[in-house]
Amino acid sequence: MKAAVRMSRRTTLALTAALLAVALALGFLLLRASQGGQLLVANSDLAVGAALSPSDFTAVSVRLAGEASGYVSELPEGQVLSHPLRRGELLNSADLTLQAELGLVHLALSPTQPLAADVRVGSTVSIWFIPKSNYTNSAVTPKVGETAGLIASGIQVLQISKNTDSLGTLKTQIEIAVSPQLVPAIIAIQAEDGNLSVVAQS
Repeated sequence: MKAAVRMSRRTTLALTAALLAVALALGFLLLRASQGGQLLVANSDLAVGAALSPSDFTAVSVRLAGEASGYVSELPEGQVLSHPLRRGELLNSADLTLQAELGLVHLALSPTQPLAADVRVGSTVSIWFIPKSNYTNSAVTPKVGETAGLIASGIQVLQISKNTDSLGTLKTQIEIAVSPQLVPAIIAIQAEDGNLSVVAQS
């Protein structure tokens, strides 16, 4: 009988200790959560100049070190990225600016060559163009106004989409952010007959 009582007391003490440990652990977790906050984390790579929407981010509970500051919990309206943001990175107010202050123009570009795997949203790329006359007949001098070679570099890719045209051909279109000075040249080459390619910069 006495042995049974001792066993019961030991069991009770063990259960009490276990419950106390669980309570302390839960209290610690709740304390950490209360000291942290809901901050925005990028769902995918985002490029400079990208217009931001709530679907680009997930709000997560994060407890930051005391010296960390500027991280965003709500997406401000009318602002774009001034620096590339990678998937999983927290959004900071230092990464944001007004579109007018950034001074970039958004253009659609339709490469005639397939995009390499390393060209993706957020990539920095170069745009190359070779007039058709240059690679069909090397003896033919390019027409006036034709441009050959490197058109622009340091260009940010904002979006990549694939669509089927009226003939059922799959076409790739990318949206890029460029300085206003490059706009006329990039528009002009798309009106010419030739090989337009986009190459990722290392």
